[in-house]
Amino acid sequence: DYRPGAEPDESDCGTPLQVVLHSGPIEIRPYTSSFDHLIPGLPPMLPAVGVAHMTPEARGVVTVVSPDPFSAPHVEHRYAETRADREALRTGIGLAEELLAISALVPYESDLSARDVCGWSIPLGGSLHTMCSARMGTDDDPLAVVDPIGRVRGVRGLSVVDASIFPAPVSRGPHATVVMAALRVSELQIE
Repeated sequence: DYRPGAEPDESDCGTPLQVVLHSGPIEIRPYTSSFDHLIPGLPPMLPAVGVAHMTPEARGVVTVVSPDPFSAPHVEHRYAETRADREALRTGIGLAEELLAISALVPYESDLSARDVCGWSIPLGGSLHTMCSARMGTDDDPLAVVDPIGRVRGVRGLSVVDASIFPAPVSRGPHATVVMAALRVSELQIE
């Protein structure tokens, strides 16, 4: 039983709820446990609602800044850079706010936004689903970094099999797609 201004009862937020709503290119995911309960070392925070555009138009850039392999590259995510991406996210945030406002979390009439309901927040940021920075393709694809079996072009003995090889973003969380790509590439390289 939550009332605005009250601190959430952490005993109610212990077990993560795994529910995902897909609405077109938007994924809405309530995290019923705050990330500090799920990922050790994070500062205390409230539960959140993730609103993600799964197939954005905008493309980020990864730039190598040093020949040192341990030096981090420069990454520009370019989130919500196009008008279509911003509109899709606005629609998704509106849907998340609507769902939170009509849910059992608020058992009475309220004009509160989702940011006020049960301590939920809708942070702007990215998920850990970055992909497509070393795309796979055929010999005639000038943007392909790896060949059709994951071998890095121009580097002998080096292969890559992760979400970076996808030629375009996948429409849902990439875990299963990465696992299947790794299985298939390993089979092809063994043959």
